Amino acid sequence: MTNSVSKVRDMCYTAIFTALIAVMAQIQVPMAGGVPVTLQTFAVAFSGIVLGGKRGAAACLVYLVLGAVGVPVFAGFKGGLGSVINMTGGFLISFPLFSYCAGKAAEKAWGFKGPKRCVIMAAGLIAGAALNYAVGTVWFSVITGNTLWAGFAACVAPFLVNDIIKLILAGWAGLAVVRVLSRTGLLVRA
Repeated sequence: MTNSVSKVRDMCYTAIFTALIAVMAQIQVPMAGGVPVTLQTFAVAFSGIVLGGKRGAAACLVYLVLGAVGVPVFAGFKGGLGSVINMTGGFLISFPLFSYCAGKAAEKAWGFKGPKRCVIMAAGLIAGAALNYAVGTVWFSVITGNTLWAGFAACVAPFLVNDIIKLILAGWAGLAVVRVLSRTGLLVRA
């Protein structure tokens, strides 16, 4: 495959997964603490798993740039710089790190089968989610003037079970999609 074809393929996958994240952001349930439950984290992890660390992070970065310049891609069809610098902006800005961790784990896990693959995938997903929670909670606490404990109680504790389920599903679905796309030649691991 020529370098230009590879670049076009990467741009297409980045665009597709950027759109996927934007669509999944609209599937949301508002919560009392101000941080809605969305399927963004599923899409962010899924993007990394399918595309790999670099391309998954690129899809998240494009998503952030689109939202920051005003395209209504964030939860609730919001967009603009205000959406990025508000109390939940830390969760958004850490999406590329989250996707990168999930993607790098998927890249490493691909050569293994069974429990070892699961452990590697779980480690990457947990690392990505931990970074997302840490950046988001610190950001929330700084913006709202609350303690880190209050930030944890508002932004992490209510979402843990839901996020664990989303990450398990993202890992399972992501590996299944990689398997199918790799067999058909539609996905080349970078």
